[in-house]
Amino acid sequence: MVMYSFSKGKMVKNKNGITILLFILIVMMCVILAAGLLNFVSSSHNFSAKILNSTRAFYFANAGIRRGLYEVKNNANPTGWELNWVFSGQTVIITITQPDPAKPDEYQINSSSTVNSYNKSLTALVLKDAVSNSVELLQWQEN
Repeated sequence: MVMYSFSKGKMVKNKNGITILLFILIVMMCVILAAGLLNFVSSSHNFSAKILNSTRAFYFANAGIRRGLYEVKNNANPTGWELNWVFSGQTVIITITQPDPAKPDEYQINSSSTVNSYNKSLTALVLKDAVSNSVELLQWQEN
């Protein structure tokens, strides 16, 4: 139903309903675009946080391997050595074992760290030369 009004003696169509309808459609499209953008930003932030926590856990575990190398080099018999090391607010668990008793100069260093439920474990197999007091890295792997 078209409504007519008189303006200066002329009959004119009343278009107020269409203007309100267009305004509502434009506002709805803006809200939908804003919701999509907010979802994108939120998921990007969550993904970045996961990558950051995983990387931090890896580097803390790597620091544990380095601490284990120090202990192998500076202890006469580091077999059975274990440490729960609090490093920058994170706990790194380091253990040193001798995997093969037939090779008394080989040691295995295990290091693990957890950052916000992201766990990283690293293992290093090292050879200690008691004469030169040096340590050689034979194998390194992420578990």
